[in-house]
Amino acid sequence: GKEFLMRLGFEHFVDLRCGFVCPGPFGGSGSRARVESCLADLRERFCPEGQLDLLAVDFSFDSLPPPTLYRGLLRFCKPKVILSSNSGFEWWEYLQAYQDDRAGRLIRSPANWYRFEEEELYQPSKRGLGGFRLVVDRALSGLLYEPPRRFAVYAAVA
Repeated sequence: GKEFLMRLGFEHFVDLRCGFVCPGPFGGSGSRARVESCLADLRERFCPEGQLDLLAVDFSFDSLPPPTLYRGLLRFCKPKVILSSNSGFEWWEYLQAYQDDRAGRLIRSPANWYRFEEEELYQPSKRGLGGFRLVVDRALSGLLYEPPRRFAVYAAVA
């Protein structure tokens, strides 16, 4: 990412921050302290000066981030624009989208970025509701994947 910005001469205009935070797990004893530590680390590393101009997310489906991470990014970093890779991804067709309900059944996991993006960003913003408006509606990314990958862009309501 940074090398690309340098080749274009944009490194002085972009503060690119990439990294791993909030390793979890967040259940069990001491989970409140881990969540608070995660949120403090997130604020310090990704938005130490407050609001972000752009938040670009491209979460791996193989290791989905905890809800604390993406909800914390929205809450504390208050991005003006969100670019969401793989928007519209049919997450419900993959085993990783489910969790054991401890009764031997698999249920859709609420801890899923793709579900959150669909239900709390995409659908409300498409209807003109919530804190964001849909600017780019699941455009083709141009990446050669099957099924084709799409992205969405959301702008915060002023």
